[in-house]
Amino acid sequence: MTPNRVRRVLVFLGAGACAGFLATPDTPHAASDRLPRSWVEFDSVRVTNPVFSPNSDGVKETVSFALTLVEDTVVDVHVTPRGLPDTVAVLVDSMVPDPRVQFTFSWNGIGSDSLVQPDGDYTVTFAGVTVALGDSLFLQRQVRIDVTAPTVEILAVDPQNYAPTTLHPGVIPKIRLRVSQSQLADSVSVNIVGSAVDQPLALAGGFSGDGDYVVPCSDCPVNAIFPDDAYLITAAAGDAAGNSTLDSATLDKNLDGPQFSFERPRDNAANEDPSGRFHFQFVDSIVGAATDERHTVDSVSVAIAFAGDTTHVFVPPRDTTLSTTYRFNLDVSSLLTAEGAHDLEFTGFDVARLSGRGGLTLVLDRTPDAPPVITPPLPGVTKQQILQFTVTVDIDAIAEVIIDGGTGPPDELPVSVDTFSWQRTLAPGPNLMSFQTVDYAGNISVADTMTVVWDTGVGLAIPERFEPGQSIQVDVGDEPAQHVLVRVLAVDGSLVRTFQESASRLVYTFPWDLTTPEGRPVKNGGYLVWVRVRYPDGREDRFRKMIAVVR
Repeated sequence: MTPNRVRRVLVFLGAGACAGFLATPDTPHAASDRLPRSWVEFDSVRVTNPVFSPNSDGVKETVSFALTLVEDTVVDVHVTPRGLPDTVAVLVDSMVPDPRVQFTFSWNGIGSDSLVQPDGDYTVTFAGVTVALGDSLFLQRQVRIDVTAPTVEILAVDPQNYAPTTLHPGVIPKIRLRVSQSQLADSVSVNIVGSAVDQPLALAGGFSGDGDYVVPCSDCPVNAIFPDDAYLITAAAGDAAGNSTLDSATLDKNLDGPQFSFERPRDNAANEDPSGRFHFQFVDSIVGAATDERHTVDSVSVAIAFAGDTTHVFVPPRDTTLSTTYRFNLDVSSLLTAEGAHDLEFTGFDVARLSGRGGLTLVLDRTPDAPPVITPPLPGVTKQQILQFTVTVDIDAIAEVIIDGGTGPPDELPVSVDTFSWQRTLAPGPNLMSFQTVDYAGNISVADTMTVVWDTGVGLAIPERFEPGQSIQVDVGDEPAQHVLVRVLAVDGSLVRTFQESASRLVYTFPWDLTTPEGRPVKNGGYLVWVRVRYPDGREDRFRKMIAVVR
């Protein structure tokens, strides 16, 4: 077929063949009783996004077409407004697509005038002539341009500030919407979002086009699902072309009252006992704040309980303008005067009359406690330079123990347990030992004192009647020795036992269980203990003493 013949056929199709050749799969071909060989393929045009919105939002910008031909066919495709004859766009102009592959093309809504065509329905006409037999093909598809989005507007959230336990008991918050420029196929969704919640809400009665709607938040009163929080409510309307609008509002759910913090006296951790009470000799004021994250705190009061009586006091704010933080400086110099425990419970109210509480127990104490108990009783005289002992205190009352005496500065020991072991290094001669307690209020006890003498004399410290488990003690004075040798001899001069040590010490102790090196018990009777002490400079001392072994 020559190009001129093709053009004549297409002109014929565009001018009047539609009336005589609006064929369907059930309509016979005008020239014969069979369908064209390419008819089925041509009729199976696939359309993607028949409703599209060429508005540059990146969603459904074009409508796409796909078809497959079984033989060479001259194809023309043009677009007309539905019901009108004027062509606004030519999509395919006398093309012969490769019949072996799928032929695809699209329309972005731009017409021959280089403008995006207005909203409305459009007819896409497919016309074709097979090259080999001259069979004429004709098909139409309907598409729609829609760049007008349905509009949703949140008219109100009622109530917007929601306190279900006080101001609004039994009330369910309702979101009121207005939808316009919509079609029945459009959709409207509403979500409520908080720090721990993202939940869709349903329109009462469902969506039915333009109009006003109510969206109840039926779960909002349930504290476990919707805790105290500021929530964002979003409403979205969309259509099949991807056009959408969004509106938002807030819902402030208020369940928690103000929270309390104290700058004074709580700032002094040294005054806090293990049970959380604070001890002071005197308290003149309490400085603190009641804070609510989103709501104004408009009043604070305190109840002071002491010795069975309770005093209620209104707490004036420090700042003239009320806000979410209610700062106060409460003068209690005339209220807290007697010694003992004063229980204070602060109560704050926000604008919804929701309350929050905070408490303090202040113990006024101007009486020192007893000094610590030292066990075992300290010796008046000792040959040991290190004095070891156990300290016992009342941990509920005592914060610190002060131990002085011997060498070095005093030990100031924070108390964490009722009983603990400690030691002090003695100086040669008399040592005045001192033991005191400091309670949580800072009161210091009267010192418990005694004198312990560290005997640094040179010689042997051995019981004359020596029993199993006792020790041979060698004192070398105030200059450490280098080596000590101890021999235990029988009365006939035979060697019974030997002990020795090369450590540098002032006192050497050798326990003896009254056995020989082979483990045989020695007989009762007299024995000679002979000792040689060697010093770093080469000097030597020798000592001897008779003992009686008695079992």
